[in-house]
Amino acid sequence: MFKKSVALSIAALASLSMSVSAQSNFTELVVFGDSLMDTGNFGNGSRFTNQTSPGVFAPIAPDFLAAGLGLTLTPAIEGGTNYGVGGFRTANILQSVAGTGIATPAGTANAYLTNVGGVVPSGTLILIDGGGNDLQDLLLTGPDAGLDIPGSVSARADNFIAAIGALGNAGAQYVMVANVPDLGKTPGLQAAELGGSAGAIAGGTDLTAGYNGAVAIKSALGLSGVNIIPVDIEGFVDYIFANPDAYGFANGLLPGGVPPLDQLSMCYDDVGADCVEHPVYGIDGSAPDPRALIFNDALHPTEHASEIFGDYLNDIIQAPQTIGLLPELALTAARTQTTVTSDELRRSRWSKPEGRLFVAGDMASDDYENGIQPEAENTAITVGRTFVASETLIYGAALTFGQQELDVSGADLESDSWGLSALVGYRKGNLFIDTTAALSVLSYDGLKRNIQLGSNTITAEGDTDGHAWTIDSLVGYDILSSDTWHLAPALGVQYINTTVDSYSESGGEISNYSWGEQRRKSMVWRYGAVAAGQLTDNIRVFGEIFGAQEQENEDQTISITNTNLNFGAYSLPGFQAQDDSYITAAVGGSITVFDEASLNLSVNYSDRGDGYEQLIFSYSMPM
Repeated sequence: MFKKSVALSIAALASLSMSVSAQSNFTELVVFGDSLMDTGNFGNGSRFTNQTSPGVFAPIAPDFLAAGLGLTLTPAIEGGTNYGVGGFRTANILQSVAGTGIATPAGTANAYLTNVGGVVPSGTLILIDGGGNDLQDLLLTGPDAGLDIPGSVSARADNFIAAIGALGNAGAQYVMVANVPDLGKTPGLQAAELGGSAGAIAGGTDLTAGYNGAVAIKSALGLSGVNIIPVDIEGFVDYIFANPDAYGFANGLLPGGVPPLDQLSMCYDDVGADCVEHPVYGIDGSAPDPRALIFNDALHPTEHASEIFGDYLNDIIQAPQTIGLLPELALTAARTQTTVTSDELRRSRWSKPEGRLFVAGDMASDDYENGIQPEAENTAITVGRTFVASETLIYGAALTFGQQELDVSGADLESDSWGLSALVGYRKGNLFIDTTAALSVLSYDGLKRNIQLGSNTITAEGDTDGHAWTIDSLVGYDILSSDTWHLAPALGVQYINTTVDSYSESGGEISNYSWGEQRRKSMVWRYGAVAAGQLTDNIRVFGEIFGAQEQENEDQTISITNTNLNFGAYSLPGFQAQDDSYITAAVGGSITVFDEASLNLSVNYSDRGDGYEQLIFSYSMPM
């Protein structure tokens, strides 16, 4: 039966349209917890989640996260990295992290830290939940046994914190920590209340709030050095309950139903007679369909709910990769702005210095190779003026207005920019030095990030600002003695420093985040040759080719705060650069019109990432 379950799981995963790229910034996914995370440690065919028909189970949320990351996830008893076990309490979870390990009727496994020699490998993403079973125990035994409920809740939270702390002390860099969903909304407690257990629903809700609050407080006090990535299971269940119609979940009271129970709190399978099975969509109903229900049994989600939760988990990881691209718009604006002003300096290298007025329009496209395949587009217009300081020196200034747009799936990221450039050209004999210094100021208005949760899309929106400083310099020496043709070996450097201000989103329901300030630098050395020549009295042409080497590490993390939860800021990988070395080339020409004025066309290309292309058309006239 379990083999059949695995086969169906693989088929289901393959058929899903995941909301993230299969390319991952992580090398391994490790999971700890209870039945919400168990993919087979409890026993063959004895899972509690995602039953699609008797004894057949579909993938659960950690499976969808692994698929989105492009990683494998198998039970620990089979040598895998999923240590979640159905029925585990927080004390058991602590043992699975750093203790006696796992022992179930289906098999055994050492504790995770034992298996890795006490050191969590870099690039490992960890997902951990726990506490639901502990709270169920307290609900069942607390009132009769006279337990100190607040103390017991605190003790369970201490176990959970100890497990997280052990992972942090062993070097875990990324730990996704899930809270407990409101037990008062589960079919088990709903049915108990209807059956005469007065206060069951309120008791479950209060215990959940107490436990989740204790974990948040104790994390702040004792786990400040651990990068905790909060996962809001409680908020997720609340969101589903508030939006059942968007997902086709059975909702509202059944006509003539006895007792009068909302369909949202009915279950697919009342095994153990501890929940109210739906008379139509339940396993014994007239039209069994677990996808029409939120809960499989008294506590656990169905296949449909798990798929939506898997989307939420994937969004937590994907969102920083999307927002982490905002500095790339600033880099694109800075690069294109500098290229336009350098284009004007290029035409004065081997001619008599003269002041000129120029107007240029440009279009550029910058493609990236990272997992979500973004493409940045830039359009701009530049107006500038150069002046003659001496026979060897010209200088000038330019004003640029531009728009940037990032074409990336699941987001609308745009900016408007303006920029100021100062340019200086030195010419003496066969030597030339061209230098540009620029400021680019960007407004990121109306940023939209889509969160795909099952069949429903919600949108988080926000606004922010940013800027970029650029210095670009190129030096070359003409090795030809011709008056009309020139060839110069050249060496250049370009430095860009960008900043995107912090901002907060709204409208994203459970996925609203506050994004920290992003800073990104680029320093590129280039070496190659430039050439220019006079074809006729009115036509000049040029060509350039350079090898380029990026000196800065562009792999970035971004600071994030989930604004719906009481946890501090955490970090996740954002933009991940792919190319450090690449080729740049440029060709173009000028046609003299109206005596001394000129029309100019330049085409720039680079194989950085998936390619950079820029087209510049300008008009220049002496002043």
